[in-house]
Amino acid sequence: MPGVYLMSRKWSLTDRFTIADEAGVPQFEVQGGFGLTQRQSFRDTSGTEVAVISQRAFSSRYEIQVADSEDPVLMLAVVLVIETIKARRRAAAVSGGM
Repeated sequence: MPGVYLMSRKWSLTDRFTIADEAGVPQFEVQGGFGLTQRQSFRDTSGTEVAVISQRAFSSRYEIQVADSEDPVLMLAVVLVIETIKARRRAAAVSGGM
């Protein structure tokens, strides 16, 4: 799926993002949870889970499970973008920028 993807955040008690194509059409919804294991579930527009990314507490390693129908490199890129956004928000909160 080449192209431009945009992420928008939905309010919820868990981390939740919508990933849309350049025309603004939703392609994926990503929802994560809190706990000892951080888990992000990627669902396509039909609600089918297409990837799961998990990370244990106090670990820098990720486990990525991707459905055969999806591009694993795209899923990894999305995880990196989400983690970058979260790190910037944490840094801004610590410095009083939020």
